[in-house]
Amino acid sequence: MKSLKNLFALFLLAIVFVLGLFLGNWQLHRLEWKEGLLTDITTRQEQAAVPFAQIADQPAEEILWRLVTVKIQPTARPIFQLLPRTFDGQSGFNVVALCDVFGGTALVDFGWRPFAEQEDWKLKHLPQKEIEIKAVVRPLPERHFMTPANKEAEGVFYSLVSEELPLNTSYQDFMLQAQSDATGIFLEGKEPKMSPSSINLPNNHKQYAIFWFVMSGVVFVMMLGVMYHLLKSTYTRRSE
Repeated sequence: MKSLKNLFALFLLAIVFVLGLFLGNWQLHRLEWKEGLLTDITTRQEQAAVPFAQIADQPAEEILWRLVTVKIQPTARPIFQLLPRTFDGQSGFNVVALCDVFGGTALVDFGWRPFAEQEDWKLKHLPQKEIEIKAVVRPLPERHFMTPANKEAEGVFYSLVSEELPLNTSYQDFMLQAQSDATGIFLEGKEPKMSPSSINLPNNHKQYAIFWFVMSGVVFVMMLGVMYHLLKSTYTRRSE
């Protein structure tokens, strides 16, 4: 009976061992893919700014992270407060507005303001004035399982995925993150503070691969222990 239990344990450990090797190799393939993607994004960010009108009709995946010059004009709709956002270690929110751009409307992230000003910016309208800015085309902030629910009535948003927005934008696969001052739209001293466009794409696949390979190694040692007990019990029975 004990031998059967050991055989069953050996069978389960073998499954875990093979699964660990499979997941470790899968993470290595993911690591290669992610490094290629990050290199591609870095290359795009280093390219000179191009007029948004020249690339607006291209697929989103081909223009994400490109630096563009674009003429914008805030619509009559109140701003969005995108939370939580940090700047120089301080917590706050980003000022996001629906703007008229070439080809329709798009969300424009103008930058950061501190939490202390949250009530001052609540449902605030921006002047409907046309200006030209530099901006980075970037993905919309996604919703994760820990992301709080949006507070649409207060203009407070934690994610900006298109299916959750109370409006239709012409460009639903990306937003524009301002990289130059929106002169003339904001009061002096109240201009949102812009941080360099960062790539929020975690690349932890190497650590994941190491974890699975180490786990497989531990399981292999356990398999050797079970096999030793099986062989020992078999030898004991034969010698009796």
